[in-house]
Amino acid sequence: MQTQITVEIFCGLPCYMLGNSRILNIGAHLPETWLPHISLLASPCNPACKCADLTHAPYARVNGKMIANATVESVCEEIRRIVKEKEGILI
Repeated sequence: MQTQITVEIFCGLPCYMLGNSRILNIGAHLPETWLPHISLLASPCNPACKCADLTHAPYARVNGKMIANATVESVCEEIRRIVKEKEGILI
């Protein structure tokens, strides 16, 4: 069984400037064997906030779960949680 993890990085100006530019290189922080199972998408803006509430920017979404105040570490942690939940199916 193949598991696909979708990582959506919001790249509207506020999110990009507040740190999502670093998250776009998330592959460098994950095991190489996981990379074929990760779909990284750069989206122009987060439709949920419409840039109205920047107090929790930057935002990212992993398999549909929204992550506020996103960092490389918090996005990696969510990916690891999914892998662990799937009992290491990507390893």
